[in-house]
Amino acid sequence: MLIAPEIFITTQAAATDHSALLLALVTPAVTLGLFYLAQREARRKDSKDLESHREKERETLRLNLKRDVFLEVAPAIQNNYSALIQSVDLKISTPDLQRKFQDTLAKSGDGIAKLQAFASDDTIEAARQVQTTLGAIYIRLLADRIALGERKDLDAVKEMARAWRREADAYPPVISTLIYHARLELHLPFDKEQFEHGFVDSNTRMFAELERFIGPLG
Repeated sequence: MLIAPEIFITTQAAATDHSALLLALVTPAVTLGLFYLAQREARRKDSKDLESHREKERETLRLNLKRDVFLEVAPAIQNNYSALIQSVDLKISTPDLQRKFQDTLAKSGDGIAKLQAFASDDTIEAARQVQTTLGAIYIRLLADRIALGERKDLDAVKEMARAWRREADAYPPVISTLIYHARLELHLPFDKEQFEHGFVDSNTRMFAELERFIGPLG
């Protein structure tokens, strides 16, 4: 009867020693596992952060490239539009006027061609529409000039001014569409409707001033 408690105590002590040994083995293993998982997660996060940083750098490079080309295209296209007024200057011969039109179209065409390297399909199509519209306007204005022959009287000036005003109406919608897509690619806001209204208002004021000098255009 005296042996039983002793056996119980011995067995309990052995079990306690075994649990302690198991705990001593498991704890470092768990700690090592957690450390490994933490390191792997840290490496994954670092890799993700590095790729995100590289993508931001690539996006910045793309935006800078787009900005530079758009800054080249914008004044070239504006020069195309400004060249329309030269059709009213009857001191410029028709052959010289034709060369001026061709030169301005060629300069903007070089810039627009660069858009094909990175611009969206919508932007490229909008640029094509601008170039096509201006080309068609040039052809019609040249035809009007040729029809005048050698005339340089006030009525001839009025005829060309009327033709210029008629052709100017077609320009705001196509240029505003191009600007809209270009600014969209640069993540810049643009009020297309407000721009078109402003363009039309400027033309209206300009032609009103012109009529003050040469009389009603009809």
